[in-house]
Amino acid sequence: MPGGGLGFGGFGYNEEEESSWKAQRALKEIQQGCETVKRIKLLVGVEAENITAASIIGAVTRENCFTDIEQRFNELAGVIRSKA
Repeated sequence: MPGGGLGFGGFGYNEEEESSWKAQRALKEIQQGCETVKRIKLLVGVEAENITAASIIGAVTRENCFTDIEQRFNELAGVIRSKA
């Protein structure tokens, strides 16, 4: 295939399409990671609607554990989007 890229017979795509596909795949993986973090938060009670006053400190502490992970996922997604 002239100019690089992948192809099979008459079907193929160029480097730009390949890069876009890789970015979309990475974003999908990041989205799945974010969903996993949300599910973990739900399981440990961070996002429970009826948090009692006695458990609020523990809930805030658990929430802080996940904030950094979520922020890093979002930053990574932003970098990928800006390059795609």
